[in-house]
Amino acid sequence: MELIGNVFVVFGGGSGIGREVVLQLLHRRARVAAVDESPEALSETSRLAHANDRLFIHPVARGDRAALQALPKKVLEAHGRLDGVVNLAGVGQEVRPATETDPSIMEGALDGNLREAVDIATAFLPHLESLPKASLVNVVSIAGVVPFPGRAAYSTSQSAVKAFTEGLIAEHQNGRLKVSLAIAGAVVPDVDGNANGQLRPEPLPVRIGKKDVVPEFTSTYAAADEIVRTLETGKPRVVIGKDAKKIDLVSRLLPGKAASMVAEQRAPLVR
Repeated sequence: MELIGNVFVVFGGGSGIGREVVLQLLHRRARVAAVDESPEALSETSRLAHANDRLFIHPVARGDRAALQALPKKVLEAHGRLDGVVNLAGVGQEVRPATETDPSIMEGALDGNLREAVDIATAFLPHLESLPKASLVNVVSIAGVVPFPGRAAYSTSQSAVKAFTEGLIAEHQNGRLKVSLAIAGAVVPDVDGNANGQLRPEPLPVRIGKKDVVPEFTSTYAAADEIVRTLETGKPRVVIGKDAKKIDLVSRLLPGKAASMVAEQRAPLVR
């Protein structure tokens, strides 16, 4: 779909990939409603954007369903239209073995990731489905494809968001609303924080067997660029990053091998 002049809501727009998606959409002359639980982070996004009336910020506390349900109307009142949604909101998990993980961590991951994705869809789908053209992009971690050791709660919640999004894709495959799933690998900030697409010069190596291997990271700029292009194309499934593409491919061809490969790579981080 066209970006110029259209209005996109970006959840998680206060930092990281979400902020970079906001900045790139504005650069491509779209209008953006940036949503985040941190008002300070949104203010910084606004300062970096220099977008005047093309950026509208919405602090929304995590789990505030009433505020989320009211958001589509607020965006329409502020911008006059609402054409697409990008969901990068979510919570992570401290690396810890499952036997040492409190049950509340699982509940928090499911609430912060799956329930958030469901609540966003519930709030925005009625409007998006009424449009001649519209887009919804949910971004998940590659941990939702192959679970990471030490992050069982996070991996479970990401897998659930993946399955939920795939259900929405199936429901809308012949409709005017294009639903997309973006699966991201390891992402690091750009060197100078100015979205120039460069990677950090010295990512930390990971011990695999007897070798120290430098992981293949993707910059926030490159990841955001993939997500913005997904909004344009409506492609139902994209995988972001060389590491994620390798894991995704192996998971399709040799599922057991993919799990053991990731476990071997991540095991040093759990110990």
